[in-house]
Amino acid sequence: MSPQNHRAPSKLLWPVVVGVAYFIAAALALWLSRSVSGAATIWPASGILLSGLLLRPAERWDGILLASAIASLSANFAFGSSLSVSAGFTFANIVEAMVAATIVRRSSGKDLAFDRPHGVGHFAVACLCASSVSAFLASLLSGDWSGGFTSSWFLTVLLGQLILTPLVMTSAQALRRLRLPRDYRRIAETIALLALVAVVSAVAFWQTHYPLLFLPVLPLLLATYRLGPVGATLSVFTIAVFGSLATSRVTTLFGASWPVQDLVLFFQFYLAALLVAALPLAAALAARDDFVGVLKRQQAYFEMASRTSSIGYWRLTLADSSLEWSEEVYRIHGLPIGEPPLLEDAVNAYHPDDRPLVEAKLDEALQTKGQFAFDARIITSFGELRHINSRGQVEFGDNGEAVALFGIFQDVSDRVRLVEDLRAARVMAEAEARHARELAETDQLTGIPNRRKTMAVLETEIEACRTKGTMLTIGLLDVDRFKSINDSFGHVVGDLVLQDVALACDKAIRTSDFLGRIGGEEFLVLLPGADTAAAGPIAERIRLAVIRDTAAGEVPEVTVSIGLAQFNATMRTSQLLQTADEALYDAKRGGRNRVEIASPC
Repeated sequence: MSPQNHRAPSKLLWPVVVGVAYFIAAALALWLSRSVSGAATIWPASGILLSGLLLRPAERWDGILLASAIASLSANFAFGSSLSVSAGFTFANIVEAMVAATIVRRSSGKDLAFDRPHGVGHFAVACLCASSVSAFLASLLSGDWSGGFTSSWFLTVLLGQLILTPLVMTSAQALRRLRLPRDYRRIAETIALLALVAVVSAVAFWQTHYPLLFLPVLPLLLATYRLGPVGATLSVFTIAVFGSLATSRVTTLFGASWPVQDLVLFFQFYLAALLVAALPLAAALAARDDFVGVLKRQQAYFEMASRTSSIGYWRLTLADSSLEWSEEVYRIHGLPIGEPPLLEDAVNAYHPDDRPLVEAKLDEALQTKGQFAFDARIITSFGELRHINSRGQVEFGDNGEAVALFGIFQDVSDRVRLVEDLRAARVMAEAEARHARELAETDQLTGIPNRRKTMAVLETEIEACRTKGTMLTIGLLDVDRFKSINDSFGHVVGDLVLQDVALACDKAIRTSDFLGRIGGEEFLVLLPGADTAAAGPIAERIRLAVIRDTAAGEVPEVTVSIGLAQFNATMRTSQLLQTADEALYDAKRGGRNRVEIASPC
């Protein structure tokens, strides 16, 4: 079988189901109306047809309308109406369904929701318009313009749509959402409530001595509250059935005789009033339940987010100093969830050193009627110190006066520890960097700056001389006969000699001077702010210190030769060093263990 042939029966099934249901409902209403002198209370077939249209897309309405037209024509003709009258009534009923369905689709789209107040409003307007059109067409085609016929037709059709359509639509939607296992408790509650409506309706309608028409309202409201739109429509339908049956048997009401037509009209208005009260209430209750569900989900999400981020909230009512805490605030304080503590206890939970800050921030917010924010420490019930951040604002009443303080409360202990760890890591990294830099700039044997560092300091001092016009003298120092010491005593002793020379020189120079080893047994002394006249005595002090310290130590006594040179603005660094080197050479040539000053260039 091809897919097209397979889909053909399913397209025909719905029109057949609607047509059969329409015929049964119309036949029952006509049979009941015959027992009350031709007056029907409601026309349920209208609600069935409208439901059939709304449950299917508009492009499939043709088959449903055709099947319902055949059912309507057959039912009216079978119960004694002429073919022409049956056709007129059928035409009016078909048009009314098309008008109502079109208005509903254009106002509410494909999803008509009876659990939304605006959906109920759109549906009621559509039914009023459609019933008005139907009553006009029925009066026009039948030629009966009497007020009784027109109003009876209008109310009969209107009630049929208002009662049956929500009932069918909500039941269909409930079946679509049905999941196993079924909620048998809910089913039992529905049956019990409808039975209560039926019993109360029977008591109210089947006696005429007491005005008990208010009684069905009570179980109707209860069913509406418990079951929503389904309960409202089922209850009104139950009341309509029992009331219609009672109308066929009762001719007196409240001790007075009433014409049957007036009783039917009265009962129709009664049903309309019940619908007007029940359906909007059901929609409002359903909307409330949805809103409560949304709030519960949002509350659950908020609590999950609060636990994850350790954020809670608090509120202080100024009139009685009462506190309100969220669950997370209790957890942060290490307290069981329950009654919040007194304001004094909450303040005392802060670290003593932080309490003045907290009180000052809150007082400032109250005075300025603005916001507040502070970081503080609290001591939990376990004695643990925690860091918190709180920020919020003042709440105002209708008169503009401050009524409360509201704020968030976040445990930032992990963040504070992280910041402290990062700070410690930065300090350590900086120390290691300094150490590495010192290692890179320090002579490993003597512990004084190496050639790289010495040359950098020399360049800095020369630049200062050029920009500031200051003086600079350098001294190039060399250990006399150092090679013979290495050859005679070994390199270990030679290293000890260099260490003692460096130590002696460092003691002899000024605090503003600089000493560095630039290679082998050569050292460079920088004497900022000194000319050769001032540098000579310093160099001589260095020479004597080397002799004295090495003679008193365990290493062989050594001497040094020093060549001094003064910087002038025309010199390059290399020229300055070369001049000092020449002075050192002169000191060596002059017998060693002496200071030689270079001639000015």
